[in-house]
Amino acid sequence: MMRGMRSVFMAGRSLRGLIGWGLLAAWGGLAIIPPAVEWLRPGFHWPACASDQDNISNYLTRFDVLRSRIPPGTVLGYWGDKRQDLQTVMAFILAQYALPPSALVKDVRREFVLGNFLDKAPDEAARRDRGLVLVRDFGNGVMLFRTRTKS
Repeated sequence: MMRGMRSVFMAGRSLRGLIGWGLLAAWGGLAIIPPAVEWLRPGFHWPACASDQDNISNYLTRFDVLRSRIPPGTVLGYWGDKRQDLQTVMAFILAQYALPPSALVKDVRREFVLGNFLDKAPDEAARRDRGLVLVRDFGNGVMLFRTRTKS
């Protein structure tokens, strides 16, 4: 008899939990209705980007010349700004997106290395320390380096 009561109690407890979770989900769903309705109103416009382009389009444009000069399947090293924050991480990810069918790896020991600098270009001493020779500066912080061969 006690066992039967326990199963009824557990069924009631899980039913209450299910109802509670259902109410919580419904309440959360109702919270998104006002913003969703806002964009349905006549005259509502999405905010425009200041540059009329999004970051991805800007990166695609930034790397156009470089992309056309790299053979498909090339694996490039990557050298970016020294600081590590969300902006520099996004710079690496967007550079990867902008350069297929080539691949980027965060390694300056490749034959060719992409320099992607948001702050300022590295000085000659920093390049020399990494054993890199500038092949071409594409402007806007985009550079192509070649690893100096040991002779």
